[in-house]
Amino acid sequence: MGQVAELSKFRARRDDAQAPAPPSKGPQVEDGYTRIANELLEQIMAAPLTLREMRVVMAVVRLTFGWNRKQARVTGGLLSKLTGLPESIGAKVFAGLIAKGVILRHGGSRSPVSLNKRVEEWEVTAPKHTTPPPYSKCTDSEQNALSDSEQNALPSKDRKDTLEPKGSKSSSKKPSPKKWGEEIDHELAEFMHATVTADLTNPKKTNLTAWANDIRLMRTRDGRTVEQIRYLIKWVSRDSFWKANVLCPAKLREKWDQLELKVIAYKESRHANRSGTDEKRANQDRIAAMLSNPNDTSWIEGLFPDEESGDLGASEPSVHEAGGDLSQDVEKRVFDAGHGEAGEA
Repeated sequence: MGQVAELSKFRARRDDAQAPAPPSKGPQVEDGYTRIANELLEQIMAAPLTLREMRVVMAVVRLTFGWNRKQARVTGGLLSKLTGLPESIGAKVFAGLIAKGVILRHGGSRSPVSLNKRVEEWEVTAPKHTTPPPYSKCTDSEQNALSDSEQNALPSKDRKDTLEPKGSKSSSKKPSPKKWGEEIDHELAEFMHATVTADLTNPKKTNLTAWANDIRLMRTRDGRTVEQIRYLIKWVSRDSFWKANVLCPAKLREKWDQLELKVIAYKESRHANRSGTDEKRANQDRIAAMLSNPNDTSWIEGLFPDEESGDLGASEPSVHEAGGDLSQDVEKRVFDAGHGEAGEA
């Protein structure tokens, strides 16, 4: 009997442990509530705020009106806890609402804040494009056309269709910056296009706006002057090698340093040739001036050996008394033969 009684008690305890908990009543006003005027709440709901901005505004309402106070200090960690946003993003949205006049800060950066009850002072505007109707799937082009603010304004259910997975090509692709140029940039672009296509019979069409943009970057970022760009375009058009390799401002900008060294070497060689030519021309002018003056005989100096130096005839063949260059015995026989012919005559 004792064992049976113990078994019955064990079963009773086991049944009590498996009994389900009573259902929760959910949030109750007795546990705390936020007291806010209906007019202000309706104006918040009608304001063109993004989803992130709405989260931050409701967090400020909770920290102020939820504690029956007008102002409260809001930290990044507390804001992230209430809104579910990362601290960096929450701080950025919070600062944006202060700049728009939705939230008022009373003092420095760590001072308390409050919600601006004067909604007419809020500098918020409605998005330019209307959001698509609910439960309608957007096409790819419509999804790409939506701005970030519009996507944030959509409910989370509809916003999932507009978000791209991380690492995809469309999500990592950044919009290309707009290309433009000033009046002088377009002028240089047209000048280079004229020099490049001068020898072509049917040149292909070019985007002169993109060319002007590259020239603008050369001026503003690389520090090139208009005169330098114009000179280098002319120099390239006259060089047989670079003329066929530099056909656009982008290539001119890429090869600028190499082309500058080529121009410097070209100028140095040209200066050396010009110096040699000038010296030769100066010598010719000096000789011509000496010859044109009949009283100037300095040009003859050095042409003949000096008689006083004793070098006269030093390198010439020996000259004998008869004035010939024959040996003496041959000379005598020639002399005797000449007298004999004279006697016979």
